[in-house]
Amino acid sequence: LKFLSKLKIKRKFSVTLCFALFLLLIALCDFHTSAIRSVVMSSVMLLGSLINRKADPLNSLGLAVTVMTLVNPFIAGSPSFLLSVFATFGVVFVYPMLQYLLAPLRMNGKLGRYLNVILDMTIVATSATICILPVSTYYFGYISPLSPLVTVLIGFAVESALILSALGIILSTVPFVRVVADAIIYLASISTGYINSVINFFGDFDNLIIYIEMVTDE
Repeated sequence: LKFLSKLKIKRKFSVTLCFALFLLLIALCDFHTSAIRSVVMSSVMLLGSLINRKADPLNSLGLAVTVMTLVNPFIAGSPSFLLSVFATFGVVFVYPMLQYLLAPLRMNGKLGRYLNVILDMTIVATSATICILPVSTYYFGYISPLSPLVTVLIGFAVESALILSALGIILSTVPFVRVVADAIIYLASISTGYINSVINFFGDFDNLIIYIEMVTDE
């Protein structure tokens, strides 16, 4: 949206194009619940921009949950849906509080700017991890202290893989730039390979996973 605004394209057309890209994103993610949730929230944000009103993140999350459960009530018992919702709740609700508490750790200068980015990524990952603990414990019976670290290490790669994949697919429809599209998709595959390598590497540290035995009434 920022890129299109620099090209002086009308707002309504820019928002319409973004909606089209959202549909492409959902398809790329195989209609995963987290992708649908993020698209609904982002759609609320875009609609708010058309009427010059800033969308509240918690209200957007609530609307996304409402829409998805109305379409499919059984999704409320899906672990992937609950993990997505609770993780997002952590980012929009817990993150601002932790960010305020850890403000004294922020540094100045050029190096400090990069360290602050790492700090923010760590706070975001920790906020999400805190909120998904009940879901992870109930459905999977374990807690991984490494989760925030893995999220920080692969965060930029996930974003770049999605952007490069979408760009490569769009360019592949143009006959004269297919070579460029192939190169972009190859770069996306490198990002994906890095993500898999990090996850597989830390997946071997079974001794650091805290297993919790669930007590249930029969």
